[in-house]
Amino acid sequence: VLNDVSALRPLVLCARLLCRIFFSLNALGLSEVVEEQLKEWMAEFHALLQINTAVLDETDPEKESALDAVKAAVCENINLYMEKCEEEFQSYLGTFVQVVWELLLKVSPRPGQDNLAMSAIRFLTTVSRSVHHHLFQDAGALQKICENIVIP
Repeated sequence: VLNDVSALRPLVLCARLLCRIFFSLNALGLSEVVEEQLKEWMAEFHALLQINTAVLDETDPEKESALDAVKAAVCENINLYMEKCEEEFQSYLGTFVQVVWELLLKVSPRPGQDNLAMSAIRFLTTVSRSVHHHLFQDAGALQKICENIVIP
């Protein structure tokens, strides 16, 4: 399925819609139903962030790819959890910081990836301003931010 664009595109578009619905339903706080299933949701979000397939890449550098839109929506969801439900999200934080960090380092300067870059930066900024700022204390992290994110 990962190499069949006609099968993959509708699935990715559905995943983005599900992420947006998830965001809307949780914008006011964590519901009991979601809290009970949080592990499953976070596992799926993690999996969505790790999908890499060139089949869905946009040929127009100005347009956002369907996969980038899903990844941006996932970043918005985990950022929401970091802001609203930090205690419940804490056990997933290290994993998501690592995955989003790696994702951000792969983002190109194409305008079509601006939304993904901004969503990823927003999440990492939220984490860096929280009590979990120690995740960015490594001097190498600051150097990578400057070399790969700020300067390009």
